[in-house]
Amino acid sequence: MTSIKLNSFLVKHISDKAKEFFDLMKVLPASQNHATLHVLHELKNNGDTFPIAIERTQNSYLSCTENDSIGFIDADIYEFYQFISVLVKGNEIKKFVNHPFVELEVFEILASAKRSGSDINSFGEQLEEKINKAIKNYEVRFSLLYLEFRVAIAVGKVEFAYYLKEDFDKYIEWSKGAGADTDTYIQMQAYFQAKSFARFKVVAESERAIELAKEECILCLNVFKICSTTLINPFIPLVFDIDSNVRANYDYQVILKTDNIEDGLKAKFHSGAPANVVIDKESIKDFVNLGLSDFHNFLESLPLVRTELQTLIIQGINQLGDALSNQNYDQRIAGMFTILEALLLRSDKDAIIETVCKYCSKLVQNDPDKRKNTIALLKKMYGMRSKYVHHAIQSDFDFNDLSELQQIIQSLLKNLIKKSNNYSKKNDLLNDIDLEILKAYHNVW
Repeated sequence: MTSIKLNSFLVKHISDKAKEFFDLMKVLPASQNHATLHVLHELKNNGDTFPIAIERTQNSYLSCTENDSIGFIDADIYEFYQFISVLVKGNEIKKFVNHPFVELEVFEILASAKRSGSDINSFGEQLEEKINKAIKNYEVRFSLLYLEFRVAIAVGKVEFAYYLKEDFDKYIEWSKGAGADTDTYIQMQAYFQAKSFARFKVVAESERAIELAKEECILCLNVFKICSTTLINPFIPLVFDIDSNVRANYDYQVILKTDNIEDGLKAKFHSGAPANVVIDKESIKDFVNLGLSDFHNFLESLPLVRTELQTLIIQGINQLGDALSNQNYDQRIAGMFTILEALLLRSDKDAIIETVCKYCSKLVQNDPDKRKNTIALLKKMYGMRSKYVHHAIQSDFDFNDLSELQQIIQSLLKNLIKKSNNYSKKNDLLNDIDLEILKAYHNVW
């Protein structure tokens, strides 16, 4: 089982800060609202059991029992929130636990010590113990909408598959012998069997495991998006996603009325969920032909500690997947230039379109004439982007131009993946491109 060991400096630092907040805690009379609060757990003291609940309001953050309320009030609340934010953001524990977990555990350690009259000299060790107790090996599965897998496929470190009957059979049999709730597993089997999912394995506290797995599954699902037929045919809607991440609702109701009561009310009920995209042994070939394997190999081999260039490529994959899912084409075009700026600008002082054209054409095209065509297209589409972003003007455009722009960005990402084997930082790569351009210029003269 994986566990973490906080370094001694960090333990001392957070213990010192915890003492400051321990002194700020107030002991107040029992909350008037205690009966309606959500009970988190039971406190045992001298053989007696007391329910403990957390009460959060704009001006208080309290641990409540029937006898007292202990916690922070007024400005001290925000100081506590700031402490937790720095604690989570600034060290390795964020890999294993999320912000709400740390906030609640820190608060409960402090409140428990205050209530019992004990000291908090071992605060760092107590927090470390609580974190390690919560960390487990999880396999997290997310249901998919409008995407149906008929074969198991791995992209990066995520597996896409569908539920089998035997996935639930062993839990049904176990529950019978253990006296657990068998009906729940039977209902799960009836609901989930044959439905598609994305699966990722992670070591963390349960809620952090869900967060980390969701990030990874969305990233790998975006690979399917940027290698779909929408890349070539921009007008084909791209709607599949993880169910908790889907951006469109296809079931909705509308009521129409006029000033004339005799027209009555007209209700429109729309239920137009799109057909599932089916991925089987044959259709997967279309995704592979559009570059799926390049992105799979890149994501599969990613180290835990990623370089700047690798991180930018990952961001670009996610942003391109989001852009292709957007049926507002002006927003899609604007989103794609955001990708180009992130990948190719050195700083916010760069001339945007000139810099994008120089580096993108060099990275995507080898033939000089094709580079000129790429530059012309980028400038044309950037003009449309600027009209929309700065003046809310929606321009007419050719779908062939949009298709080419989408393919240029996907090609740029694939070429940057190749370059990431030799470069860790974006500026080092751009510097070498500048040298190549300079050498070519001198060779001409």
